[in-house]
Amino acid sequence: MNHTGKNPWHFPRIDLAKQYLDLLDIGLSNSIALFAYRRSGKTEFVTHDLLPEAERRGAITYTVDFWANDKNPSECIVTGVLNTFHSLPLRKKLKGQPLKEFKTSLTGLSASVENPNISTINQAFSLMSRMHRGDSKKIILFLDEIQHLATEPEYSSVAAALRTFIDKNKDWLTVVFTGSSQDGLNRLFSQRKSAFYNSTSIEDFPLLGSQYVKFTIQAFKEYTNLNINISQALRVFDQINKNPEVFSQIIKGLLFSKRNDIETFY
Repeated sequence: MNHTGKNPWHFPRIDLAKQYLDLLDIGLSNSIALFAYRRSGKTEFVTHDLLPEAERRGAITYTVDFWANDKNPSECIVTGVLNTFHSLPLRKKLKGQPLKEFKTSLTGLSASVENPNISTINQAFSLMSRMHRGDSKKIILFLDEIQHLATEPEYSSVAAALRTFIDKNKDWLTVVFTGSSQDGLNRLFSQRKSAFYNSTSIEDFPLLGSQYVKFTIQAFKEYTNLNINISQALRVFDQINKNPEVFSQIIKGLLFSKRNDIETFY
């Protein structure tokens, strides 16, 4: 699934993506959980670097964003599965459909294949299983802001169903979790009563540093022909706690105002 177009402002971390994928390819674990506070660049890294690199290696990827509809995590899962389903080739879609749902006419067959009757997470999981079980392609399921499943007691059934699906399909399914709340991740993965207890290790996601700042001010120069002093840019980056989203907003402000005095502007 093609996640993004080429963004000239995105700082690529391909080596880091390869490192995580190589770790998963070893087979000691079929999952990894990455923690970093909000707006640290972890989701952009996964969608712009890790998943595209996985696809270059031949994988099929699914993305579930639990903040897309924070009141209905089941719908987030269904939407994520269907988003990838619609991008798959017809033969793969056909494999995912029960024969009883096929229509006799070509028009009916096409409509049935393109619009499967999927409204629950168990139906979504069944669709994935039919399409991918026994397949040679690696399947990567990206679960963004997974700690959201620990925020309400009623989400525990969703977490339990998701954990069961992952455990039953370890032979073909790889999972990447991300979370921005350490407390939430600990509740989900470290508490005995949680469905995801002891299911994966939580890794601190490496924060962006000076190379990101240098990349960004070079991109700024290419757009504006203006130079930003690197020492000033690094000082500002430190002052905003190395937050790439805030730094991006500062650069955007400089871009619109056609200025390069980053410390004065900030």
